[in-house]
Amino acid sequence: QYRYGIFKQKFDDKGRQVETPDYWLANEEPWGHIDYNRDQRVSFGGEVVEEDGKRVWKPAWSVRAVPVDYMVPGYTSQRVNTLRLWTAKSYDEFDLLTFNKSEYLDAVKPQVAAENITKILYPEDSTPQGKALRLEQQYFFVSASIHDAIRV
Repeated sequence: QYRYGIFKQKFDDKGRQVETPDYWLANEEPWGHIDYNRDQRVSFGGEVVEEDGKRVWKPAWSVRAVPVDYMVPGYTSQRVNTLRLWTAKSYDEFDLLTFNKSEYLDAVKPQVAAENITKILYPEDSTPQGKALRLEQQYFFVSASIHDAIRV
């Protein structure tokens, strides 16, 4: 569930295109049902270590994939299906100790990193950071959906 679309197109006084954010969810809409009880953990990066003769993945960081369900009525049908979208949330919303040391941006870094995953549809990917975000988005949605389907 992306917060922003690609962009909103406007034109300045000289007729040049100006791209501004397209706020898809400016006002939280009432149609989606958020179900925090069915969230999934999606982990990224890290390393594989050996413990007790077994290889174990130790992720670098994890986000909370929270489902947002929409009811979709069938055309000329009595059926209703559920469209499940995902929004990324941080497990570490706010670090008060870091904030109290006047390190304000560091206090919300985990929250910002998690929410960036579902912040915008099709982020610019001409830079290494953009490519990494696009890959994180793709992995996030696939991982959350598969975990949900098999109820890991």
